[in-house]
Amino acid sequence: MIIMVTVVPQDPEDRCKETVDPGPCQFYQTKWFWDEADESCKEFHYGGCMGNKNRFNTKHECLKQCRYKLFNPVAVPDLCLLEPDPGNCGDERLGQWWYYFNSDLGTCEKFFFYGCGGNDNKFYSLHMCNKVCGERLSPQIDIDECRGYKAACDRNAWCTNTIGSYSCECMASYRGDGKHCTFVGLDVNECLRSPERCDKNAECLNREGSFICTCLPGFAGNGYNCTKTKNACLDKFDRGYQETCGGENWRQHYFLDHESKICHQFWYDGCKGRSRNIFSDLETCEQMCEATNVLTRAGRISK
Repeated sequence: MIIMVTVVPQDPEDRCKETVDPGPCQFYQTKWFWDEADESCKEFHYGGCMGNKNRFNTKHECLKQCRYKLFNPVAVPDLCLLEPDPGNCGDERLGQWWYYFNSDLGTCEKFFFYGCGGNDNKFYSLHMCNKVCGERLSPQIDIDECRGYKAACDRNAWCTNTIGSYSCECMASYRGDGKHCTFVGLDVNECLRSPERCDKNAECLNREGSFICTCLPGFAGNGYNCTKTKNACLDKFDRGYQETCGGENWRQHYFLDHESKICHQFWYDGCKGRSRNIFSDLETCEQMCEATNVLTRAGRISK
C-alpha cells in the first residue's frame, strides 16, 4: 500500500504570527523575530536547534518578510531596508546632507553622508528617496490613532493601537467600555498588576489611576521599548512625544536635535511612538549620541 503525503507550504503570515521560540539547545546565537504585538522585529538568542519558523538571520530579512511582504504585494527594494550608513572619507568637507528611507517609520529622513562608502540606501534628494522607497512602502505603515486625541478613548482609559484601528480599556479603579470610564474605587499599583506593559529595561512607576514607564540609565527609548543601540541617535525626533496623551504624567526627557547637534530637554507625558531618539536623562543622551560621532563630526564640520 502506498501512502501519499501532501506537504502544504507554510503561509508566510503564519510564520510571522508564531511566538518566539529559542528551542531547547544552548548553542546560542543572535537571531531576529517578528513581535506581532509591537509590530516590530526584535533580537533574541536562538539555542541552535528546533524552535519555529519565526526566526531570521537579520533584521532586514525579518522586516521584508513580516512587515512589508504581508501588507503590500509590491516588491520591496532591498536597499530601502538597509540601516543608514554615513560612510567615511578622509576629507569631511566633502560631506553633505542626503536622504535615506527609515523602514521603521516608513518615511524618508535626512542624514549626513560623508561623501564616500556607505550603502545604497542614500539619495541626494527627498523626491528621489520617496520615488524609490517611500511611494512603495509608506502606505502600509499604520497610523497610531492613540497619539494625541485622535482616538475616542476616555481620559482615564488606556488606548492600544492596532492596524487600522485601536481599542480602549479603562484604567485601574475605573469601570466602563473604555470610551466612558467611571471612578469606582481607590488606586491600585498597576506596576504589580501589569509589569509587562513596560520594557524589561525600563522602570515602572505607579501613579494614581495610571503608571509611567522610564528606560533605565544607559538606554534610549520611550519606556515601552528600550535599546542600547547607538543608531537610536540617528532617528528623527518624533514631535508626537510632546503631545498630551491623557495621563498628565509630565516629566523631563531629552532628544538629540539633528540641526544643533546637541541634546535638548522637553516635557514628556508618555505618548507612544517608534522613534528611539528619546532619553530619560541628559547624561545617557550625550554619551550615546557622542559615541555615534554625530555630535563630534558635526562640530568639526561647522568650525
